[in-house]
Amino acid sequence: MQNYPFSHYAITDNPSVKLAKPLSQCKFALVTSAGFRHQDDRPFENSNRLGDVSFRIIFNNCEVQTLIEDHKSSSFDHSGVEADKNLALPIDRFRELVEQKIIGSLGERSF
Repeated sequence: MQNYPFSHYAITDNPSVKLAKPLSQCKFALVTSAGFRHQDDRPFENSNRLGDVSFRIIFNNCEVQTLIEDHKSSSFDHSGVEADKNLALPIDRFRELVEQKIIGSLGERSF
């Protein structure tokens, strides 16, 4: 990994803030860099060495295991994500948190 051409970005501001209400009243959105897409979505462009920075909308009522992982990185073993896509986009786990009333809700879509 020492010679892997990672992109570097400067963070000048801290974007985090303290929650003003309890988790049980909050709506959550999920964002992943796993390159998930639905079968009918346009594939991600994998020929660019720096990666494809576009995104696909994943509706949160989908069956997570039907998503296609279009992330072509060879820097990690993809078998875990293939076995359970919730490892990279935990929609099913967040649905459970909503049912248990631990969080308020999950937004309609993830990215």
